Amino acid sequence: MKNLILIIATLCFAQVAEAKVTYNNKTMVTGHLNTIKGLLYEKARTEIPKNKKNTSVLFSKSIVWLTNCHKSNKVFKLESYNTKEAILIKKTIAVIFNVVKGKYPGLPIAKTLNYWTKIGSRVLAEYNKKPNNAVVVWKLKLKPKQPKTQNLVLRHPLNKIKIVPQ
Repeated sequence: MKNLILIIATLCFAQVAEAKVTYNNKTMVTGHLNTIKGLLYEKARTEIPKNKKNTSVLFSKSIVWLTNCHKSNKVFKLESYNTKEAILIKKTIAVIFNVVKGKYPGLPIAKTLNYWTKIGSRVLAEYNKKPNNAVVVWKLKLKPKQPKTQNLVLRHPLNKIKIVPQ
């Protein structure tokens, strides 16, 4: 009985020990992070060509930073960070809040958030500096979509159909 209580207590408090990224005392879950990543990806993709590389590098670095914070064992309060990455993430959250509040007429709220979240779940971002800090290696792209009909043909045997003219 004591073991059962210990197991239940461990499962109940396991989420408390998880890493958290908070903003305005609200814990951000993976869905929130995906929405942020999706919006940043779309913004980087549609940026003016002369600033596109610099913007994409910053967006990639910010996504990597946010993902690392989310995976860490530490609690990160976004309000207490003022790095370029944290400021960009906070501005992105502000845009998302404005969309939710309906401040952009003609922009369907549910469809937009759903789109950003789906895109964000596929965003692949990398950012690394070489030891001499002279070269920055970065990547910001989408992972390929998983096909919805995967193994469909293998699950259903082929039936021969005989067509008889009438």
